[in-house]
This record gives sequence, C-alpha cells and structure tokens, in this order.
Amino acid sequence: MLSFFKVNDPFRLVGIVIYLIAFSVISWVFFSFPNTTPMLIWMVLGERLSEGYFLYVDVIDDTGPLSAGVFTGLHLLFGRSELAYFFLGKVLTFFQIYYWNHTLIRYRVFDENSYLPAIVLAALFHFSFDLTYLSPTLLGSTFLLLAFGHYF
Repeated sequence: MLSFFKVNDPFRLVGIVIYLIAFSVISWVFFSFPNTTPMLIWMVLGERLSEGYFLYVDVIDDTGPLSAGVFTGLHLLFGRSELAYFFLGKVLTFFQIYYWNHTLIRYRVFDENSYLPAIVLAALFHFSFDLTYLSPTLLGSTFLLLAFGHYF
C-alpha cells in the first residue's frame, strides 16, 4: 500500500482523501466519543454570539476572536450540527495535509518526492480528537502551517 504513495503523481491525492475518510469512519464508529465539554462550549459560544451577545463583554470565554467568529458563522449556517463541525474539520485537515506535502515537494526536502508524509500526517491528526473536529487548535495550526510554509 505504501508503494502507491511513493510516486509523485497529483492523482494520489484521491488516495489520501480515501485514506482520510477511512481513518475518520473507523475512528468515528469504533472510538466514538460523546460531545466533549470544549466542543459543547464552542457550540454554545457560537449560539450566544449569533443571538447578539458580545464576546468578552456578555460572554466570558477565552476563545480567540477568529475562532469565535467561525463558530458564530457555523451556528448561523448549520445550527448545533455535530456533523458540520466534523465535516469542516476534515476539510481543514485535508487542506493542511495537502499544503504541507506540497511544501515538502516544492522545496525538495527529501531526496525522493512522494506522498508518504501526507499519509503519516493524516494518521497523526487522528491521535487527538481535538484535531478531528473543527476546533480553535485546528484553526490556529492552519495559520501556523501557512507561516511555516514561507519559512522554507
């Protein structure tokens, strides 16, 4: 299976998407956790801010303003949908995997260009359930990854 991702072909991204979906389904079916307290806090934060309350004035929370704005927009679009948080988290995870692997290939970090770092990163994202759903950690790491891409 790993030899499939050793070739530097952009169509291997479809295999990475399938791998990410398979990993997500396995973790969701066999290791499903109930809604965690932070996830419920983010949902309620988005709900309260969409009702017209102000962050840090009416709603006392230590969530950053960008994350609070994203959660407010999510609540306005989808309500308290756990599936929306899951799906958007997976989209953001795929973007991070794609960008990181593209950066490694563009700057020829390894002797042989392949999509194996993308597979390793997809597996590492599933070690913590904070990185499987949309969270401030995942949003913040996206901007850190974009900045790190310019560091090379």
